[in-house]
Amino acid sequence: MSLKPDVDHSAEVDELLPVNMDLAVKHGKLAEAVEALMTLEKRCRLHNDWKSVDRVCVGIVQACWQTKDLQALNENVVVLCKRRGQSKTAQTKLVQEAMSYLDSLESEDACTELIKTLRNVTEGKIFVELERARLTKRLCAIKEKAGEIKDACDILNEVQIETVASMERREKSEYVLEQMRLLLEIGDFTRTNIISKKINRKVLADEAFEDVKITFNQYMVRYHDHKNNYMDIFRCMNSIYNTAIVKNDLERRTQVLKEASSFLVLAPHDNEQNDFLHRIKEDATLEKIPAYSQLYKYMTTKELIVWSAVDTQLKPDLFGTGAFGGADADRRWSVFKDRVTEYNIRIIGMYYDRMTIKRLTELLHLSQDETETIVSKLVTDKIVWARMDRPANIIVFQQPKTVDDVLNHWNNNIDSLLEKVETVSYTHLTLPTKRIV
Repeated sequence: MSLKPDVDHSAEVDELLPVNMDLAVKHGKLAEAVEALMTLEKRCRLHNDWKSVDRVCVGIVQACWQTKDLQALNENVVVLCKRRGQSKTAQTKLVQEAMSYLDSLESEDACTELIKTLRNVTEGKIFVELERARLTKRLCAIKEKAGEIKDACDILNEVQIETVASMERREKSEYVLEQMRLLLEIGDFTRTNIISKKINRKVLADEAFEDVKITFNQYMVRYHDHKNNYMDIFRCMNSIYNTAIVKNDLERRTQVLKEASSFLVLAPHDNEQNDFLHRIKEDATLEKIPAYSQLYKYMTTKELIVWSAVDTQLKPDLFGTGAFGGADADRRWSVFKDRVTEYNIRIIGMYYDRMTIKRLTELLHLSQDETETIVSKLVTDKIVWARMDRPANIIVFQQPKTVDDVLNHWNNNIDSLLEKVETVSYTHLTLPTKRIV
């Protein structure tokens, strides 16, 4: 496309554009004015006068809008965009001009019709992909308002927003969040997880995007809640807790920590979970929540936890808050009881090499079947090492050492002994000698 026009029609456009605008607006002869401007646009396009083409195209759209002829507006937008050899800048400008009218339309039907027209003419055109993405988001908002959430979700998620290079990072991130929200509304958790990966983690780490980070993690909490991934829920809540927005709001900080703490105690035991238990226990904000502060003292002290004490003393304050609130409160409280039992078994395994099953059931306040079930689960998950001797009614927690282990242990002891012998400082005693006279 040549930058320099073959014939400069700018003077002709300066003369004819205002005349035809007056003809359309003041005299009501829109059809005649559009026909004259279409002829002018063709001459400018054939002579490669692209600046004049842009002005005429926008003028036609403005004439249709000012006469309130929405049907003509839709028709002429399509005609102008489909003209042979039409410039990209002209199409972009007339689409942007038509988009500016959407806020002024009082009828949702008229607004929807114009959006659909603009989406049709921008389909498959990279140079107007930003405008098309914005139009799609607006159309989805209208459909959601009308109760067509499924259609809105399908339409919005057709947009591969990560490929729209001209969109700013914040707008792109908010677009992905909207896609996630609609997917969660219709219960499509699999696609929610896929779409969530479109948000760049560097964006979430940026302090200027903390509001985006909070919203993103709130949506991921809903996803992980559906999957009962308690540790993942804690990670999301912990990310929210560590934002400056939450840290600077005492009431919100306390509430978020309460929720995060409740999900952490529900998570299966591993090194990460144990590490976070000790970190949260040292958090000064936890002291403002006495029930959770006491609970974390129980969970980080290497002593048996008496479930009856927890159930009677802490349940009134814990139940109904954080993870223990809502429709799943009873089920999660039962999970919490299992976690306490698992904790007690780990503590017993630290202090005892072997124990009778009867004594173990007494310490855990469980039946023999319940005890065997939980121990079996912990062994399967490789959290503890244990073996049951049913004929002897004994459970062994000490893993037997192999010949190599015993030999290595003996060798280490010998090395340690020799090292100590070498470092011992002997005091040389001088024996008295007998003088010979």
